Amino acid sequence: MTHTTHPTVDELFDISDDRLRERASLKWSNVDVDVLPAWVAEMDVHLAPAIIDALQNAITRHDAGYPGSAEGVTQAFSDFARDRWNWNIEPDQVSIHVDAATAAAKLMRHYAGADRSVMIMPPVYNRFYDWLDVGGVRPVEVPLTDVPNGGYFDLDGIEAGLKAGTKVILLCNPHNPLGRVFSRHELSELAELAERYDAVVLSDEIHAPLVYHGVEYSPWLTVSE
Repeated sequence: MTHTTHPTVDELFDISDDRLRERASLKWSNVDVDVLPAWVAEMDVHLAPAIIDALQNAITRHDAGYPGSAEGVTQAFSDFARDRWNWNIEPDQVSIHVDAATAAAKLMRHYAGADRSVMIMPPVYNRFYDWLDVGGVRPVEVPLTDVPNGGYFDLDGIEAGLKAGTKVILLCNPHNPLGRVFSRHELSELAELAERYDAVVLSDEIHAPLVYHGVEYSPWLTVSE
């Protein structure tokens, strides 16, 4: 592929099956040759030229030590949030973790109430159950309503769970696997319930930059502290 500033969709996805199966990643290294893994989170695309350049420059410098200052990535996120979502967040408000799962497990363990429960809203990303297990907490399921039409919060069920003692809500927005982007109004209703019962919402927003044009996405921290 010829590196350009804006590669076409065909170029981005132009990777042969043989090349994909040479990869050492979890998606491709743990399946038999007759299995076609169809994960979404690990996408089969070429890296962006800017990422390739950054990695190649680090290798050229033999720069393979422990990570240093995170100022570059926190500033980049702050700039991205402002440009994409009109969300003003200072770089020093951002903390760096190994991955979303590790951070979520630690936070759930810290904030879970006496009954060690965390609320989730199935059908939801199946690895959430692993995150809860690593965090040493148990799931309280409050399924989304009207799933065929997108899925909506069951506010009565959520309130019942909070009233019973659950202190953490693990939110997935945009929702995986439904693709639902919850509106600012819906998120505000959830925030009001969480505040009323002194609960904490942990929002997995890993797919936030991937919404369709014309769809308004609201980061959780823009509707609730």
